[in-house]
Amino acid sequence: MRTFVALTGALAAGLNRLTMLVCAGLLVVSLFAQLATVVLRYGFDAGSLWLQDLALWSFSGLLMLAIAVAVGLDAHVRVDLARAAMTPAGRRRLDRIGVLVLLVPLFGLIAWLTLPEAVGAWRVGESSPQIGGMPGYWLVRLVPVVAAVLALVQGLARLCGSPDNGGRP
Repeated sequence: MRTFVALTGALAAGLNRLTMLVCAGLLVVSLFAQLATVVLRYGFDAGSLWLQDLALWSFSGLLMLAIAVAVGLDAHVRVDLARAAMTPAGRRRLDRIGVLVLLVPLFGLIAWLTLPEAVGAWRVGESSPQIGGMPGYWLVRLVPVVAAVLALVQGLARLCGSPDNGGRP
């Protein structure tokens, strides 16, 4: 059992590091694409649908993937009125209940509902809804599936975490 917990923790930590790097890259791409769009529009009275798509797609990917990173770092928002008065064991119990009752069903549903859309978009080679926009819109449709699966992995790793480290893998 300890090997399973260790493997789950190592997998979750590695995926979280990789996802953080992807998020950092998406942030840089989004920033420079938006900056280039503004400079082209206001400096040269020109535009680029590809740059607009790139800025929008990279920012949306960043936001969705950052959810899984926040779950993995235990940095997500909590709205717990009684949490401050709880013991550490009570907080861990509440966190585990939250993972089982909220995180797993919600992200499982997101993955289940968005996967057919992503597969359908990939099959037809869906491109940007804008005429002249970027190809590969199916990638944007795939991001919610990937983000949901990553959040599920992080949540399940939290469930498997040892009680002496706050439930962290």
